[in-house]
Amino acid sequence: MSADRRPSIGLVAALLCQASCSSETLAPAGDRILPADLRLQAEAAGIDAGKDISCRLDIRMRLDGPIDRSTYRVVQHGTGGGDAMRGWVVPAGNGITFWADLFIADLEIHLVGSDSIEMRSPAAMADTESRFWHELGLLPGHTRNADPAVGELAHGSWTCRPMDTPPGSGEYFDNIGTVTGTWKLTTVP
Repeated sequence: MSADRRPSIGLVAALLCQASCSSETLAPAGDRILPADLRLQAEAAGIDAGKDISCRLDIRMRLDGPIDRSTYRVVQHGTGGGDAMRGWVVPAGNGITFWADLFIADLEIHLVGSDSIEMRSPAAMADTESRFWHELGLLPGHTRNADPAVGELAHGSWTCRPMDTPPGSGEYFDNIGTVTGTWKLTTVP
């Protein structure tokens, strides 16, 4: 067989791995990365525990750290900041809205296989007792059916959990009521 007709060893290995490996390789060829400037927007709303609950996130992200690569994963590092909101009202009309500026110093975005994405903040997962903030430590999703023509790169679902304020918070006590919603990751024009 001439040199130009021999199959590439890398191609054969990739085909064998796709047929037998449990993890999906990155596509295309493990070289995909996200742009440096991103925006995460999320909403969740519904009724739970007798409360009409509404939650929103609006986070700008800057990926400017090192890029880690393996066969099945690309990890980009950076920071993020923006707004987080959780509010609720009860049928009597009483309610509360929590609004906070947030900063993510240890942002990691993992591109896994050809379709999965995970936005992580290891500190948020480890250092908080609030289920609301802990939930933001890992937001999984996928790139499937995203619409790059309008700047959408990925999307997924998330759960807005209670702030877990202390019982002594009086009317600001927030320990029940969970709603689900969606998030999307877009480019920043």
